[in-house]
Amino acid sequence: MIAKGNVSGIHILANMYGIDKTKLTHIDYIEKCLLKTVEQAELTMVGSCFHQFEPTGVTGVILLAESHISIHTWPENQTAVIDIYTCGHKKHAQKAYQIMYDTFEPSDVDLKEITR
Repeated sequence: MIAKGNVSGIHILANMYGIDKTKLTHIDYIEKCLLKTVEQAELTMVGSCFHQFEPTGVTGVILLAESHISIHTWPENQTAVIDIYTCGHKKHAQKAYQIMYDTFEPSDVDLKEITR
């Protein structure tokens, strides 16, 4: 058990709005984005699962040695919900968020960063 006051990681929750719906529609694009994010943020992938919804939208998760990154998209609303949790140094989670922000180019974001 982690003693109160000890930090084990950072959890970033982002609701992204105003995204070009073509970036949110297809599983191939979403999977490539998350794989690129993991590589560039210097994280360690241990597994993944992605699902294409009909007629549109994607959900996906990459399991990390450090924890996870997940996304769920609603192209019809130009919205994506992102969840990034990593243990250890918070710079990796923050870098992963920045890569996803730069990739999806939202017009607005509700962002929460939680120390866990």
